[in-house]
Amino acid sequence: MIIRIKRFSAADVLKKHPTIPISLATLGVSATNLAVNSKRHKAATEYQKKQLDAMGKLTDAMAEVNDSLIEEQRLRREDLEDRVKFRKLERDSLKNKQQKKRLLLISRLFN
Repeated sequence: MIIRIKRFSAADVLKKHPTIPISLATLGVSATNLAVNSKRHKAATEYQKKQLDAMGKLTDAMAEVNDSLIEEQRLRREDLEDRVKFRKLERDSLKNKQQKKRLLLISRLFN
């Protein structure tokens, strides 16, 4: 038994299949495009993570500002309530002084 080995040359293959260069070029471009898209997707994902971290930090900072504003509003309300109480006490004290003076005058009149 004799085995014959047929040798192929690139020219013979290209003659039989003329679309091979186009197919190989398309494969190369597709592989390059896939690599570029993968890289862009990875970069976009990293950028999105950075944006989410920044938004989280901003949300935390805004929450702190909100808490401090609420605390300031509470303190102002308490201060206003204290001032109102103090004024009421002053008025009551003044009324009591005036009443004492009147009673003293009346008592002097009858004595």
